[in-house]
Amino acid sequence: MKRIPSYLLPFLLLVGVFTSCRQQQPLSESSDSDTLTTASIFDSDIYFDKERFFIKTIESGLKLKTAWALALDRAACDSIRAVAPIWKERHEKGVQKIAEVGTEMEIDIPQEMNRTDTQQLLDLATQYSEEFDGRFIKMIIEDYERSIPLFEQAALDANNGDIRLVATAILPQLYEQLAQVRIIAQVSFRN
Repeated sequence: MKRIPSYLLPFLLLVGVFTSCRQQQPLSESSDSDTLTTASIFDSDIYFDKERFFIKTIESGLKLKTAWALALDRAACDSIRAVAPIWKERHEKGVQKIAEVGTEMEIDIPQEMNRTDTQQLLDLATQYSEEFDGRFIKMIIEDYERSIPLFEQAALDANNGDIRLVATAILPQLYEQLAQVRIIAQVSFRN
């Protein structure tokens, strides 16, 4: 189990204090009619594949950047709205860093999200306020949980130092974001 760095504790406590969501439906009781389908970006390859790393992480970064931008417009939860511009900007920078390294390695970098991610965000964009919040948090947690192993694998197994460097630089931000989103989910969507 990963420990939360001590310098993050005051921020995490503030996130808990500033959560003033009006959500009453627990996260686990999402509508059975959800049309969200989650794109799997983690396959069980036993070797590091640099093309797959760049494609999957860029697609995921584009999705998360767009999702956080959507949260600025649609979320009712103050905590989600408070972190949304920060995480949106970090994803923009992360996508840019990864794309630069991939371009230098002559890898064909995706310029837009894949169809599944696009459809998932289109479906989410039809939701507002509390209904949006539950679906958004669930989607974001799932995406971070699929993205982090890609960065962990790159940080450990990539033969290229630039790939290891960019993965190592972005990985702590992903851990931090996932931890904060989980706290928001626990505080705002508890039973």
